[in-house]
Amino acid sequence: MNKFATISSAIALTMSMSVPVMAETLNPEGLWTPGNKESRYEISYCGKGTDLCAKISWVDPRFVNDDNRKLLGTNLFSEIPMRGRNKWRGTINFQGYRVNGTVKQLSGDKLSVKACLLFLCEEVLLDRVAAH
Repeated sequence: MNKFATISSAIALTMSMSVPVMAETLNPEGLWTPGNKESRYEISYCGKGTDLCAKISWVDPRFVNDDNRKLLGTNLFSEIPMRGRNKWRGTINFQGYRVNGTVKQLSGDKLSVKACLLFLCEEVLLDRVAAH
């Protein structure tokens, strides 16, 4: 190996060893709202301590009706198990149906909830209102 190749290899090896691993585990616990800000969800760890629960904690009074009033205090999902770093998969209560769903924390302040019924899927992005 020539001298240039040896120096280049040494620099590349040194740089790769000094770069920190950015596989951060985020904390989903807190109060979350969708983009329209018409509701809020209290998300917490539950079950085994890594499972995720979400309760519908608030609906904007301007949008309260007989259908969503009865949803207040109910679970959006309960004890869905962790399926990877910052990812949970299980049953979600979506518009009155129990469907398969996935929750992914995309960043400290952004969460994705995706619910699928057969081939129809809907994804809702949630923004953090407050942390626990």
